[in-house]
Amino acid sequence: MGTYEEDLAEKVRELRTRTGKKRAAQDLLMHGIGVVLGYWTENEDMTVAALGGEDSQDVDEFAEILKREADRIAHLFGFDEAWSN
Repeated sequence: MGTYEEDLAEKVRELRTRTGKKRAAQDLLMHGIGVVLGYWTENEDMTVAALGGEDSQDVDEFAEILKREADRIAHLFGFDEAWSN
């Protein structure tokens, strides 16, 4: 990483092309997925309660499904798997 001005100039170069815009959009989407994977139990307390509480097997199953679906999206973007923040 360079100075703010150098980093901004690089970002401007990246976003001038359609491919650069696509990559930036994918990065933002993957960041959002990472936040969801990392914090869904804290942010979706109604979903957790509806599934029977944090110690429920249904919560574990839902977490597995969520991760699998996130991985599917990650594969579309060329990543091996999704990650959590």
